[in-house]
Amino acid sequence: MEVPGCTANGLYSFGTVFYGKHLREWVEIVDAYVTKQSKWDARPLTPGAFGYDNFAVSIATFFALYITGVRDKQELAAAVHDGWATNYIWWRETLPRPPYRLPYTPLGDERRDMLAHTPFTRLPDDEKAKDVWVVEAILAAIK
Repeated sequence: MEVPGCTANGLYSFGTVFYGKHLREWVEIVDAYVTKQSKWDARPLTPGAFGYDNFAVSIATFFALYITGVRDKQELAAAVHDGWATNYIWWRETLPRPPYRLPYTPLGDERRDMLAHTPFTRLPDDEKAKDVWVVEAILAAIK
C-alpha cells in the first residue's frame, strides 16, 4: 500500500521541518507521549491514518502560533485543538480515499462533532489534557 507523504487535505508535507525535525518525527514524538500519558495500549500511528493526520495538522497549527513568539501553554493548546477540529471536520466532510484510512469509529458522531465546535477554553478537562499533552511533548523536544 502506498504511504502518503502529506496530510489528506494536502496542506502539510510530512517532510516539512520544524525546529530541526520533520513533521513525521514530531508526530512520532507526540504520539508516543500522548499514548504514555493516556495509558493507551496502542500501536504507533502510521501515515495515512486519521489519527496520524490529526497529530500532523495539530502540530503544524501549534508551530504556526509558536513561531510568532507565543509561549503560553494554554494558547498553544488552543491552537492544537483548533488544528484537530479543522482536520476532523475536513475528514468528516471529505472521507478521503486510500491510501488514507478512516478510523474504526465512523466520523460524524455526536461527541466528536460537539468537541470540534467547542472552543478549547470550554472543553471538558479530560479533553483539554490531551491538547496540553501535545504541547508538553513538543516543548520538551524543542529544548
